[in-house]
Amino acid sequence: PQSAFFSSSSPPKSEQDDDKTKTKQNTSITATNKSVIDATTTSLGQVIFLNSSKSGTAILASLAIGDPTLAVYAGLGAYTATLTAQSIGLNEQSCRDGLFGYNGALIGCVTSVFGPSFVPV
Repeated sequence: PQSAFFSSSSPPKSEQDDDKTKTKQNTSITATNKSVIDATTTSLGQVIFLNSSKSGTAILASLAIGDPTLAVYAGLGAYTATLTAQSIGLNEQSCRDGLFGYNGALIGCVTSVFGPSFVPV
């Protein structure tokens, strides 16, 4: 008699199948991270009514030249607001257009200027 170990109905998984699954998962994670970063920089562009990731990147670079602390807080504020909007399931197109993250960027700027001076950056 055959043991239960050899009589399984599903074929054994190969290492190649595992590699394909891991590659798909990594690609999905990378795409998600890229999407959040792209939406975050678009949010920074929305502060001056520009729906462009490139303009948001230029604004962040300009802030970094003028006041690096302000740039960090603006970037973190936009990133946090965008990530929050995506995680609670708000409109995906509006997230990509930066409509939920620009307020976070403005709050980050206000925090940098008026926030407590003991917050490390």
